[in-house]
Amino acid sequence: MPTFEEKFALLTEGKDISAISSLNLDQCHFGKAWSELITDEFTSLKQLSINSVGLSSLHGFPALSTLEKLEMADNRLNKGIDKLSGCVNLISLNIAGNKIRDFQVFNALASLPKLTHLYVEKNPAVEGNSGYRDTLFEQFPSLQTIDGFDRNGNEVDDDDDDDD
Repeated sequence: MPTFEEKFALLTEGKDISAISSLNLDQCHFGKAWSELITDEFTSLKQLSINSVGLSSLHGFPALSTLEKLEMADNRLNKGIDKLSGCVNLISLNIAGNKIRDFQVFNALASLPKLTHLYVEKNPAVEGNSGYRDTLFEQFPSLQTIDGFDRNGNEVDDDDDDDD
């Protein structure tokens, strides 16, 4: 398994950082702080995937105003969603499978005005809470899907990966 730094170097070597629109750093072993690599110099970044990298903090997360899709599933996050407030164009956020225990942590989603697709399943705050989707839909009217289900409980295929 490559380190985060090695995979980052492979994906960005010889490229203009400001022109990169998609970056997938899934399943890398974390070394130094990711915030030293992913900076606000990524002015065209629309999709960022950092699933299963052992991420435990969003401290220093850059204001990526062009970011539309952020994947951070299966990490160790338990708070810090407020650090995403600079991602004002974020449409889809996947924080499923983390360590979020306090449902109040989701209140920070209010700083993401364009958020329509949210994945939070497999977090302790929603496990065993059958009404969590209803609560989140009520709290955030802009949401269209939560964990792949719409407001009426219908499963929705909101995977936009084939739009590339």
